[in-house]
Order: sequence, then C-alpha cells, then structure tokens
Amino acid sequence: MPSSSEHDSLLGGGGTDVAYRTIRSERKGCRAVLWLALVLVCIGGVSALIFGRHTPLTQDPTRINWSTCPDDVSFQCGTYTVPLNHADPDGITISIALIKYPAQTTDKLALGSLFTNPGGPGGSSVKHGGKRLSKQLDGRYSIIGFDPRGVGASNPIRCFDSATIHRAFDGRALPANISAPGAFEFEIAHEMARAQLCRKNAGYLLPYLSTAAVARDMDLLRHAENEEQLHFWGFSYGSLLGQTYINMFPERVGRIAIDGVVNPIAWSEGWGLSAKPSTRDVQWLSHAEEVYEEFSRACEQAGFDRCALATADPPQKPYVAQRIQAFLDLVALNPLSVPFAAVPGVVTITTVRQLLTDMVYQPKTWPDYAQALAEAMLKGNGTLIQNLVVRATADDCPAADIPLDEAFWAISCGDAGPSRFDGAALKAEVIAANNDYFIGGTMCTNYLLGCSQWPGIAAERYSGPWNATTVSTVLVIGNAHDPATTIESARIAHSLLPNSRLMEIDSWGHCSHSQPSRCADEVVRDFFVMGHPPSASVTHCNPDDPPFPAAHDVYVAASEERNGKSVNDALNDVWRRSRVRKAGTVPF
Repeated sequence: MPSSSEHDSLLGGGGTDVAYRTIRSERKGCRAVLWLALVLVCIGGVSALIFGRHTPLTQDPTRINWSTCPDDVSFQCGTYTVPLNHADPDGITISIALIKYPAQTTDKLALGSLFTNPGGPGGSSVKHGGKRLSKQLDGRYSIIGFDPRGVGASNPIRCFDSATIHRAFDGRALPANISAPGAFEFEIAHEMARAQLCRKNAGYLLPYLSTAAVARDMDLLRHAENEEQLHFWGFSYGSLLGQTYINMFPERVGRIAIDGVVNPIAWSEGWGLSAKPSTRDVQWLSHAEEVYEEFSRACEQAGFDRCALATADPPQKPYVAQRIQAFLDLVALNPLSVPFAAVPGVVTITTVRQLLTDMVYQPKTWPDYAQALAEAMLKGNGTLIQNLVVRATADDCPAADIPLDEAFWAISCGDAGPSRFDGAALKAEVIAANNDYFIGGTMCTNYLLGCSQWPGIAAERYSGPWNATTVSTVLVIGNAHDPATTIESARIAHSLLPNSRLMEIDSWGHCSHSQPSRCADEVVRDFFVMGHPPSASVTHCNPDDPPFPAAHDVYVAASEERNGKSVNDALNDVWRRSRVRKAGTVPF
C-alpha cells in the first residue's frame, strides 16, 4: 500500500519546500536547446505545479471502479478521472478508459498490477492482448491496459464534425511522386486544413496530450490500484512513455521493461519529425531495408515449398529482391485494379511500398506477404496486397470517428516542441526521405507533413535528463534487426540508466515478440515473475525459428497459442489500428 508520505505528496500536503526542474525547449530543425532552472515551490502548504521530475499533485486519489466488461466477462472495464491540466488539478477533468485481465492465481501468489502500452503514439492499450501477456507471466499479474488521454475511449480528439467527413477527408493515398509539380504544395494545403479544424474543434485538448501528461496519469493510476511502485511493460513508443515515467518518478519504479526502444534524446529533439535526427546520428529507419533484404534471402533459402516467391529451379541468387523491384517498376506505370478486394480499389506503387513497410515489422507474417506478392507478380491479381494494406472498417461502428492520425500527431508533434515552418527546407527533406528510404520513406513523409502544420504544442514536455537512478532495475529489450526502433537506441537507453540491464535479441522485426525465443521468454519471466533481472549488464538471446519455418519446427512461445493470436499478433493489430489512414504510415 502507498505510504502516508506518498499520500501527502499526491495530495500536495506536507508543506515542505521541494526543488523542481523546469525544462523548456525550443526546436530549430531537429535540434533542441535546453534551459534548466531550479524553482522552489509549496507556499503555505499548497503546491504550485512546476513541470519537471516528480511534481506533487493535489487530486484526492480514489480507486478505479471496476466492473465486468459487457463483451467479454473474463475482463474488467473501468474509468478513472484525471485533471486535463495537471497544473490545475481542481479544474477541468477528463476520463481515462481501462481494461483489466485479472491475475489467474490465488491472492497469495498474485504480484499486483502490470500496466502496458503497445505503442503508437496513439495505440489503444484497451485493445491490447492481456490474456497472452498473462499466460507468458504465469497468470501472476493483473494485466491492465489503458487508453492514453486523447486516444481511443479516453476523450479522443475530435477535429471533424462527423466520422463520415473525417473518412472522406483522409480517403486518399499520398502521391507516388511527392516531388511532382504541385504534389508537395497540395499536401501542405491539406494538412493546413486539418490543423485549422483541430484548432477550432479540439484546441482546448491539444496542449495536454504530451507523453509527460500521460506519465502523470499513469502515476495516478498506479496509486488508484493501491500499488507502491509501478510495474509496466512498454512496447515501441510505450518504451518512451516508460522512460519518461522512470525519469520523472524514479523512486516509484517497480518492475519496468521497455521493449523496442525509442531513443529519448532524439525524440525530444524531434525524432518523430525527421528521418535523420541529429542526436548521435541514430537513424531510426537504418535497419528497415536490412530486414527487407533478410526477407528476400530467407525466402530463397526456404524454397518454393515454404515461400511462394521462391522457385523450384532458382536462377542465380539473389533473385527475389530483383523480382520485387521489377514488379515495383511495372506497377508504377501499370497499377492493378482490385474490384474484388475487401476494400475495392487500385494497387499502386505506394500500396506495394506500404505492404513492404508493414511486412518488415513481423517476420511471422512473411509467408502471407510472399503469397500476396506472388499472386500479383505471377497472376496480375493484387487482391491479397490490397487486403493486407487497406483494411475494411465493416466491423467498426459507421458513426464512430477514430482519430488515429490526429492522436499520433498530437503526441509526437507536441512532444517535439515549437518549430518554424520553412517550406523549401521541408520539401527537400520530404523528397530526401522518399529517395533515401525505400522502406518507410512514405512513412517519414506523413510525419513531416503532418507536424509541419500541427497547431498544438505541449504545455508540458519532458526533455530530460534521462539518467535517473531508480530504486529498481529496469529491463531494456532490443532486437538486433528492428526496422523501426534500432538496437542502437536500446543501447543508448541502457547506457543512460545506471540501474538497468539490456537484453539483445538477434531477431528480425519489431519488439521482442516478433520472433519466438525461449531464451527471451525466460529472461522476461525471471524479471517479472521471479524478480530477478539478468546478472550480466548485457544478455544475448536468439530466436528459435527461421522466418519461413517448416510447420513441425515451430516453437510456440509461452505468449502464443497454436490456434489463436500471439502477443505479437495483438501488438500488430494495435499498430495497424494506429496507422495513419493515408497509406504510408506505420507507427512505432
């Protein structure tokens, strides 16, 4: 149970002067200039909130009121009220939506609540795979997902008057050639219209959607669950949320794992806005084409029986990548009509590039993606490609407006801080991103275009320091060949956190569940269940199966079911839902 002193801190009591860091940053290009100031607060026992590391809150904490979820009785659903502006805890409030999969063991053996975030930013944790994570951790935790503020069911951003108008506004793909006359200018005008609508209809909300604000929400949720310390597993962007919490509340860190790690220094400089952040020259897409090349190599090695793009009598290797490139050149000039896809339309070069970007995230899906490409390349049938890239929304309520792209921009652009629009420089960067990054270039384009006009700058940004000494050891997890969050970023996070351990997995794909690994499963289980972080500063693990395994060789991880979804399947669903609707964006 939280101590009485912590309770006083949360209520803003105690009357003790406390020093806080005020962090202010301005952005020019992708570089951040930081000013640090020391401020004394707590006058007459009432806390004045100064943004920085561990600031008291004056809200009276209450418990979350859980009830059985209407669509699945094995889960519990709940909401929790938090201040819109943590600097004004008695002002406007918003509601945070949560879902819990209770511990599957006795109270005596239960280890408390484990919060999760699947990434995005803008990914809905309420949709996350609690059952699979619970199984991996022996059912010892209650797995809790929550929709961060502005996301999903937690006061989502509403920029448009209706879902129909919103879908019509975004119902087109980025141009195949952003450098074509007028193409860049059209996209800027389009994003300017979005920005004006968001300022008009959601301006009150936009300044309060930063990662720092969510970290403060998470601390209130921890207390509401009667936990002295936060237990958390953050994937992808969730690793940035985890690092923010770790450094704002180092004395409340329990068992925290950050998985598929974002470089926090680069993020605060504008990591989400550029393919080439200035910090230590860490390029976050640097391994994406490496993963694509492995897809091609592994397909050839697996042969026709396991990969539809391979041939029974192969020519001189490598040949799969060459055939895909020839297909891209063809479809650039001759798009494929797909009248019988789930969402009828046209497969263009942009569609295929998006398919390849999606593919590098999850090697388990490579046989399906190879089949889709083979159908299009050999038979001229792009239906499977269209079905993989453009998902039908028939299972969604037609009246439900799901602002996935706006949530992404609100968080990432707001975290990046203010910037001055320079059309010529932005156009050059957009064109370079498309030219330099065959995999992910259109993704970079969407980030750059959206943030260039975004109207909301975070009222509170946490820009560091990122080197807090925590009361508990943090587990940092990185794939050696992650297409979106590089292993170099995991190493940087590990080097910054004095009390951390690093697990490097020699896997392809995004986050630790991208390829099953007994070694990685055991390290994670020992950490969360047994409370034993790895003894060595760096631990190395390998995956158990190749990307195109024979059926009888497949290792079924603790987090998977042979006839159901794995944790990575659940994560992939979240990433897909979080993707900006214009074909061309996959989040972190």
